[in-house]
Amino acid sequence: MFSFPRLPYLEFANQYYINPKFDLASSNVPPFDLNKLKVNKDLVNVHPNILLKNAISKIANFYDANEAQVTIGPGVTGLYAALSSCFREIIVEKPGYEPLWQTPQGFRVNVKRFDRCNESGFYPNFNIEEIEKHITIDTGAVVITNPNNPTGKYICSDQLVELANFLETKNIYLIIDEIYLDFLFEIGKKSAFRLAKNIIIVSSLNKVYGLGGLRLGWAVGPTAIIDKINRAQVHLFGLPFGAGLSFNDSVLNSLELIKNNHTNRLKKRKAILHDIFNGPSTMRWLPGDINMIGLLEIKEITKRKNITDQNLVSKLIEKEQIIVAPGSFFGIPDHLRIGLGAMDDKGFEFGLARLKLFLETF
Repeated sequence: MFSFPRLPYLEFANQYYINPKFDLASSNVPPFDLNKLKVNKDLVNVHPNILLKNAISKIANFYDANEAQVTIGPGVTGLYAALSSCFREIIVEKPGYEPLWQTPQGFRVNVKRFDRCNESGFYPNFNIEEIEKHITIDTGAVVITNPNNPTGKYICSDQLVELANFLETKNIYLIIDEIYLDFLFEIGKKSAFRLAKNIIIVSSLNKVYGLGGLRLGWAVGPTAIIDKINRAQVHLFGLPFGAGLSFNDSVLNSLELIKNNHTNRLKKRKAILHDIFNGPSTMRWLPGDINMIGLLEIKEITKRKNITDQNLVSKLIEKEQIIVAPGSFFGIPDHLRIGLGAMDDKGFEFGLARLKLFLETF
């Protein structure tokens, strides 16, 4: 019997993200209004497998891939659940999104972690020696995100090729979560999928497009592993969700339109956040390469008050009704991950000002 671990970050999100007064934690854009799209409602009556094939064809076209190299699942976490059935052991980056290691552990996969940060912060170059010391005969994959969550840092192709080529000598896959990559490039254009034969990428409609409710995620990679994912998903999820796929048919034709709805807004918000936290302070703003998330370093505050970032966030919720994500949920304590996507502009700026004042006077 599988034994699934608790997911503190997701439990925290479920408890506090429902109706916060100041939401500075959400890591995706606001939900997109599907009424703005021309949806063919007749597709609701089409068999889900036909809609699935159509969606796979469109995604394959985005990535210049064969249809046999693409699979669709109920979001990225659902795809990780299917991927977990393919491996006995994986190595996952730290910091990272909690389900990247917790979901495989629930499927009895042995999970090891390697650091992407040193004393000066997040560094772009992979320490291959650090990864190699974790590799055993059972290791099947190394898992990273690009851009990284929670730092928002983007890793260039040269670094990915070097890591993938090293892993290929060990017959190990490189799984790359590209769920934030479309903030930087048009979908599929700069994907790592084509960089090496052992790379698997995963993404979805959630973070960049604000369409998480449609539960459409995809993986693109070697046909052998895609076939294994497909077989696992039949047992995990059954037939695809036909109603969702009927909407997705229209959505996949309009992704750039949907993304551009948010781009300028996020750019302005990143500038506002920089201005508020710029200058001498007990906090340090560490922006990402995307305009959606970044880290606020609060080491001086947690050390002086002898408090964890999780306890500090609890006090922040209680006293100010402000939600941020504790860095410890991602494997980087003494930080707060701030999301720029939620709330109206006035509430966002006011919430940031209240956050700063709380931290300065705490």
